[in-house]
Amino acid sequence: MQADAHVLGINLGQLGYLAEVEPTGWEQALAGYFAGEHSTTERLLVAAHLTPPPSPGADEETEGQRLWGTLPSALNEVVIEKQAMGRTVRLGVSIDGEFFTNYVADGVIIATPTGSTAYSLSARGPIVAPTHRALLLTAVSPHSLFDRSLVLEPSSTVVVEVLGDRAAAVAVDGEHIRVLPPGATVTVAADPRPARFVTFGGQDFHRILKAKFGLNDR
Repeated sequence: MQADAHVLGINLGQLGYLAEVEPTGWEQALAGYFAGEHSTTERLLVAAHLTPPPSPGADEETEGQRLWGTLPSALNEVVIEKQAMGRTVRLGVSIDGEFFTNYVADGVIIATPTGSTAYSLSARGPIVAPTHRALLLTAVSPHSLFDRSLVLEPSSTVVVEVLGDRAAAVAVDGEHIRVLPPGATVTVAADPRPARFVTFGGQDFHRILKAKFGLNDR
């Protein structure tokens, strides 16, 4: 995502929790935007960096690094997930330089508040107001009694290491990036640059949630 560009959300899907405009109103919205009848809100992005497994030879490591490095910024989430159907993957999670726990799970999601109503929601993660600043860590179908999501400080850094002998994969906002062999790590932190969303006012996040979930008034 180009962080300095203004983003105007148009709901082309089924839910569209955070889309500012419905399809029938896109022409009016664009006209209002170019007429200056809008404001902008900032949303947190996350950035991820991939590190390959340790290599026995310096030359091999240098060559391998060219296939890794920093990923595109994510508006919704970075996901580290299993590769094989019907099999879990083992992931070690560290937060702010300290080991937290190992997950044997289908995967781990590191989401933004904007992404709290995307994949993280399907994995029973919390719903967070999109303008809030936080990182959300949610395990997908973990084989553990501890299955709660974590809401972390926006300054936190999360490192996920692929453990065991099964490969994982990493995806950014639903786009598959690459396979991660055992020993590879993914480091995720808030991007210092925000995403800037166009708003015309009158949109209330809680009112949208009520409408999308069919919640009734008293």
